[in-house]
Order: sequence, then structure tokens, then C-alpha cells
Amino acid sequence: MSNLASFCARYSQQTMQLPGGAEFSYRYYLDPVARATVVLLPGGIGLPDLFYLHFERFAKHYSVITFDYQEQFTTNAELARAVASLLDGLDEHVWLVGQSLGGVIAQIVAKFHPERIEGLVVQYVFAGSGYGSRGSRRIDEHG
Repeated sequence: MSNLASFCARYSQQTMQLPGGAEFSYRYYLDPVARATVVLLPGGIGLPDLFYLHFERFAKHYSVITFDYQEQFTTNAELARAVASLLDGLDEHVWLVGQSLGGVIAQIVAKFHPERIEGLVVQYVFAGSGYGSRGSRRIDEHG
């Protein structure tokens, strides 16, 4: 296993211009013989490098994508659309792995862009005070 500095050097940031002109920065390890591609979505702090050990372990068997929660996407719905656009641009079908807020983003992406999703793993996800049918309606209406 490496430290964060060597991880960042090995898996450098890449940037893609999304439809509409926004730029999206991400880390991407592509394994041409991978069994699947995993997207790691961190919690509310939005710092994917906190997952660097997870990224390296997944990269032994899978392609892996992760990214910051970038300032130009100001709502969960905007970020979810940007994630879907990134997956379209990379032509990837993925497993979403989300923790806390990352789990919320993962669910929104899966609901509105199921054509790109192979599976979903969420951990420590809170639906807020609208838990239940009211929370489900909110996701349906607003993302």
C-alpha cells in the first residue's frame, strides 16, 4: 500500500468537458480486463482522496472512478446529472459505492440514469426528515 502522495502521483486528476461546457475533474483507473467499474462517492466533505486505500484495493480487480464534489454543481441533482454525463463520456456502466452524502448522490444517479448503473452499494445514508414516502417523492420530483 502507498501513501496519499504516491497515490495522487499514480492516479492523476483528469478533466472532461461535459455537455453545456462545465469541466469535471476526476481520477480514473481503467483496467481493460476488469470485471466491472466502481465509482467511489465520498460523504459530505466531498474529498475522494480519503478513499485512496479503497481505490487502490478496488483497482486490483476493477476499473475505478472517483471525484470531488465540485463547486459548479450546487445541488445534488446537478451533481447527479454531471456524474451521468461523465459516465456517458467515458462510456461506462458502473457500480456506484456511496457513503453518507455519496449514498444520496448514488441513489439519485441510479434513479434517473439506470441505463449506466450495474449496481448500487450505500453506507450511512440518511434521507433527512422526509424519510419514507415524503422523502421518496422529493427524490422523484427534485433529485
